[in-house]
Amino acid sequence: MTSKPLVSVLMPVYNAQDYVAQSIRSVWDQSHRPIELIVVDDGSTDGSNAIVAELVKQAPIPMQFWRQENAGPAAALHNALQRATGEWVGWLAADDLYAPNFMARNLEVAGSLPQDELILHSSAFLIEADDRKIGTIDEISKEPPFRGRCFDFIVDGHGRMLPSTMFIRRDLLLKVGGFDPEMEVEDTDLFLRLARAGEFHYIDEQIFCSRWTPGSFGKKPWKWGNSTIKALSKHADILGSRLPVLLTKASSNICQNCFEYGEWGHGLRWGAKAVHFAPGIGAKARVTGQLGYRVARAGVRNLAYRLLGRDRLVRIKRVVSPSAQNG
Repeated sequence: MTSKPLVSVLMPVYNAQDYVAQSIRSVWDQSHRPIELIVVDDGSTDGSNAIVAELVKQAPIPMQFWRQENAGPAAALHNALQRATGEWVGWLAADDLYAPNFMARNLEVAGSLPQDELILHSSAFLIEADDRKIGTIDEISKEPPFRGRCFDFIVDGHGRMLPSTMFIRRDLLLKVGGFDPEMEVEDTDLFLRLARAGEFHYIDEQIFCSRWTPGSFGKKPWKWGNSTIKALSKHADILGSRLPVLLTKASSNICQNCFEYGEWGHGLRWGAKAVHFAPGIGAKARVTGQLGYRVARAGVRNLAYRLLGRDRLVRIKRVVSPSAQNG
């Protein structure tokens, strides 16, 4: 590692006019400044394009910026990666924020570890659309963060990693194929390919802020669910006879998420997919029964969100489920 490693930051933007300036400035404000910020406007229909274009004129670091037809974040990241030149790469959602020491801390940790094929990621503060902090990811998630070699852990639907906290050598990212532009979103597909090639290391520090916004892509599982199915299917060589069971489980989870967000039509379609993937008549009957229970729970959660609000529910969860802080 050189005395001052070079870092490229990639940023896909879609209809983020309320947040993108703050996100870009969080890159500028790094104590270890990246050598470049590469921003791709993925066909925004709001004022995002004009805001970024104006910021390019003020940038204290080199910025590349262009607009493309709407193709999804994976395609935007794929195009941005082709222009990156840094030894290390991070990518930041246009509504999230780096803490000022994000780059420096990742590089410090990377320098203390022996592995070259390393995927770093970190804890984060959770913030609302208006910047209010409502806790940390460790306080509300029951799933442990990705650590070490964890391919099987990920395919079983366990563990967590906030994609925008990931920090990785560009050579490793390119070695596993980078971002697949055919995917709607990059998360699961990239996680699985990286898990076959390297080790995850979790920095248990809040050096990142993850923003919750009702309109964000991550809150619309009916739009990205097919990416999860395609991502799992890519690994049939390893998964073998497990694949139908995993596809059933993933579809069931997406079904439940759709109902939690009040998307009943999408939820029913994903429930039908879960039954379709289930191997055998007996399995299909069991999945149907389980879906009834999960849909009922999802309906209750949707009602709670509407009545109490998300931030209040997060605070309640931290009180009644202190074990989540360990998990």
